[in-house]
Amino acid sequence: MQSNSNAAAAPATNALIHQTRRIPVSLGKASLRIRLEAYYSLIAPETLTNRSEWLGKFDQIYEKYGGTHQGERKLSSKLAKKYGTHVRLLLAKSAESQQSSRGKEAQDGLRNEEWYQIAEGQRDSGELNALSRNFDPIAMLRAPDDAVYAVNLWMNAGGMILDNVDKFASYLPLDDPQHRQIRDAKIKLTTATTHSIGNVEKGGGKTKMVHPFDAIANVLDSGPISVLHRLRKKRTTVVVRYVNAIRGTLTGTLIAFDKHMNMILRDVKETYSPRPIDNDGEKSNLELELERRNQMGNRGTTNTTDETGTGKLPATGSAGNTKTREMRQLLVRGDMVVSVYEAIS
Repeated sequence: MQSNSNAAAAPATNALIHQTRRIPVSLGKASLRIRLEAYYSLIAPETLTNRSEWLGKFDQIYEKYGGTHQGERKLSSKLAKKYGTHVRLLLAKSAESQQSSRGKEAQDGLRNEEWYQIAEGQRDSGELNALSRNFDPIAMLRAPDDAVYAVNLWMNAGGMILDNVDKFASYLPLDDPQHRQIRDAKIKLTTATTHSIGNVEKGGGKTKMVHPFDAIANVLDSGPISVLHRLRKKRTTVVVRYVNAIRGTLTGTLIAFDKHMNMILRDVKETYSPRPIDNDGEKSNLELELERRNQMGNRGTTNTTDETGTGKLPATGSAGNTKTREMRQLLVRGDMVVSVYEAIS
């Protein structure tokens, strides 16, 4: 009976120790272990009863969730779902969260309003002109509208109405703590947007914009798509297909591509075999494709030149004829690509 009471008292003692000592907070393994032990001592003390079993369990927890702020947040959410939100795991804060918390504290705190105190020359001066150094704001609040408009003619000038106080910040005096220049705000917004896109390179103290085609290609220099990265800006042959048959080849300079094998070719020459046309609608797609292949086999050649050697085929001909056409630029859909290789010069 005494041993049971001692065993029950051990977790409570551990909880007291964890509550009274300062817990180091970092992404380190030891810090997470101490924080978890403090958490379990309050929410599930039986977890810490067997020390060796707990350490083995903690190694698995750290391997899965430890070492990153995101992992610790996932662990905290999982524990909250299991044990509730009355007690939450103490997390290591990232630099961004610390900065945002400091900003929130600054917003929640009182502002220093000494700059806004009414000066001696303004107090009880009765001056209603808002542009005067002796302007009395209390007198303006008490005065009728007609008297205020009569002194401040600019109020009736029909200018733009500012629908909130934030828009008025740029019109405040330069020494006003709430003054903010619109140009600076726009520059910060533009810089943040540019960096978020990730198409900026820094070199030699200057900011260089990267072309979108280069930005996409630079991240696809490894893996299966690396063949397109190697062939970029070179003459490339692309074998394309119909839904159920090979259509022909496209040869052109590869300008751009993406991870879906969509490509942009320039100065393109297409060699293709048109599909037979069933005017009567009596043949299936399979029968038409077999007919096309038989006609291609009977011709015994797939050359793109006619007997005159001009390199131009007639626009009309049998369904098995191989034809060519040239295009200045062409977008090739990735789902129509069969294979890609460097063009033979």
